[in-house]
Amino acid sequence: VSYALEAGQTYTFELEMDQTIEFTSTGDSAAIESEDLPGNMTMRVFGPTTVTYQVADGPEPDTYELTITSDLSGLQFDAEVDGAPVERDELPEFADLEPQATTIVVDKQGKPLEGAVPGMDDPFGGLFGDFDLGAMGDMGSQSMNPTQFFGPALPEEGIEIGDTWTETTEIPLFGDDKATTTVTSTFDRMEDLDGRDVMVIDTVVSSSEIEFDLAELLLALFEGFMPEDPSEEDLAMFEQLRDSMRFLFHVDAAEQEMTTWFDAEAGVAVRTETGGSNRIRMDVNVPDEETGEMVSFSMDMSITQSMTFRLLEGPST
Repeated sequence: VSYALEAGQTYTFELEMDQTIEFTSTGDSAAIESEDLPGNMTMRVFGPTTVTYQVADGPEPDTYELTITSDLSGLQFDAEVDGAPVERDELPEFADLEPQATTIVVDKQGKPLEGAVPGMDDPFGGLFGDFDLGAMGDMGSQSMNPTQFFGPALPEEGIEIGDTWTETTEIPLFGDDKATTTVTSTFDRMEDLDGRDVMVIDTVVSSSEIEFDLAELLLALFEGFMPEDPSEEDLAMFEQLRDSMRFLFHVDAAEQEMTTWFDAEAGVAVRTETGGSNRIRMDVNVPDEETGEMVSFSMDMSITQSMTFRLLEGPST
């Protein structure tokens, strides 16, 4: 059993999406305002839209390069920021949902090649590359992105009803820490779907808890800018900074459930239903860029989302 995609093919899917984001921030008002963060925000995005695959040959035999685009024009937005209803163009930058285009590479079993899927090289959306706190929204959306390859990774050997297979991926973090994702799929049954004889495959994606403090990394950067022969005052200020700096980051362990109706003869997923939730928290106490005074604030964001993909047009429709 494998995917049967060919260069030059195009697949169009209908996506029914329902996503709710709840966000709170507390602490130093100047720091929160500088990052364009609301005190409280609730946003629901829902409705139908389309996702398109354009298929090209991958870099290796039996691999596919997919350019995945989404048209989000059919989605509705219902948002409230700090107790007041807002329009889409008034949303904070991190919460804005724009049409996306992504290029990924998968093999014929539907397994992503390392470094070819959004978030695999940097699961934190660039947050720690430039310390942009507004990128927090990118982290939460990586695992539930509408421009993704949907459908389970399939085993290379044959499968029968009742068979289960598991694959675990580790993403290095800092030091010896790793984030772990385990994908477990089960071939549940055969079913007739709109005249197609399809396999029904249930999948659970389990992501480990992530927790660490970036203060040591920041301190190392600050120490690099100290003079070669620091004064006692410089050393005292650095020690005070070491005692007080905090940049805690926490992602809850999470599960995402998915059911796929897979047409083995055509080699394509004709329907996929998936849903889950993420929660991300940050607790920060760092020097202000301009004044050098310590500023403290915390952020808490949860994302709950369900998506249903249905094949509309393709070589086998």
